[in-house]
Amino acid sequence: MKKIAFLTILISFVSICYTNALAQNSTSCCDRKGVRVEETKSCCKDSKACCKDSKACCKDSKACCKDSKSCNKETKSCCKDSKACCKDSKACCKDSKSCNKEMKSCCKDSKACCKDSKACCKDSKACNKEMKSCCKDTKACNKDSKACCKEMKSCCKDTKACNKDSKSCNKDTKACNKDSKSCNKEVKACNKEVKSCCNDKCVKIKDGQTCCEKPHCIYCFKVKDIEGNVVSMKEYRGKVLLIVNVASKCGLTPQYEGLEKLYKKYKDKGLEILAFPCNQFLGQEPGTNEEIKKFCSGTYDVTFPMFDKIDVNGQNESPLYTFLKKSAPFKGYPKGAEEFGKQLEQIHQKSGTNFDKGDAIKWNFGKFLVSKDGKSIERFEPMVEPKDLEKEIERMLK
Repeated sequence: MKKIAFLTILISFVSICYTNALAQNSTSCCDRKGVRVEETKSCCKDSKACCKDSKACCKDSKACCKDSKSCNKETKSCCKDSKACCKDSKACCKDSKSCNKEMKSCCKDSKACCKDSKACCKDSKACNKEMKSCCKDTKACNKDSKACCKEMKSCCKDTKACNKDSKSCNKDTKACNKDSKSCNKEVKACNKEVKSCCNDKCVKIKDGQTCCEKPHCIYCFKVKDIEGNVVSMKEYRGKVLLIVNVASKCGLTPQYEGLEKLYKKYKDKGLEILAFPCNQFLGQEPGTNEEIKKFCSGTYDVTFPMFDKIDVNGQNESPLYTFLKKSAPFKGYPKGAEEFGKQLEQIHQKSGTNFDKGDAIKWNFGKFLVSKDGKSIERFEPMVEPKDLEKEIERMLK
């Protein structure tokens, strides 16, 4: 009897459990007490409430929202507007566009929210995407720029490329000239004195002034005349220049005569001849400036400008000649003068001057012909006679 009674109780218990299981499966959601709620379609896990809309149940959340899109997973709560819910954020914004994903917060103005940025700007145009911050002036913000420019209407690709005084951008970040309203291709090409652009590196001058190594900067230089007065090369702007290194005791000294003839013929048309005495070639210009001046005027009746004695090669060479040699490099000796050239090379090799190498001035009476604007410079070797330059001079004078 006891066994029969035990089996009866066991069968009754199993029947109740099965009935309850069927009840649970017959509905979509139950309250905590197990009351059947047939009108609901889904059940939220770990929740005391049942959701009428199956899409409104937040995963891992205790909240049932009107719309599944309005469910804020981080806060485990609902946003009033489904569009205002920031994904992976603890913020419910007024407008989905005002949700700053990086900041995980809302911007007051939907247009002021920088995408992929931690910044909320006053105006969407003021949002600098590269900088991930805002520019004070909306017109100063450039999408592809890292710069917010204060006085410019446009931004430079690099903050260092912004020219503060010129309201323009430089292609090279190193090309910004602080003291000039110009942009230079290379930072060393900035000329603080003339406030202009140069095309190449600068040459240091004794008085601290700087200039450039390529044409149209020849007017930056200052030289001393034979009396010791400082002369700016600017004085010769607009003139065709024939610049010659001269000597009084050289086999080529008679070229003074030809130079004077050129000067008298073309002076009124715009030619200037500038003569620079040099004693670097076998000591063939040993005299003082006064002695050189007396010799030239007394022997050849020279009337073109004479200048202070200088070095044209080596460590102490004149910056003007550094500029000239780099602007018009040595291209070989003229046809018919090869033998003369070999003799000069032998002299330099024996004396150890190294003047036979590179762009060095090879001998006395080397010549440079400079155009009116300073942009064209031609080189002529010492053996070229002054009269042979007439065609080139006439061409440049036109």
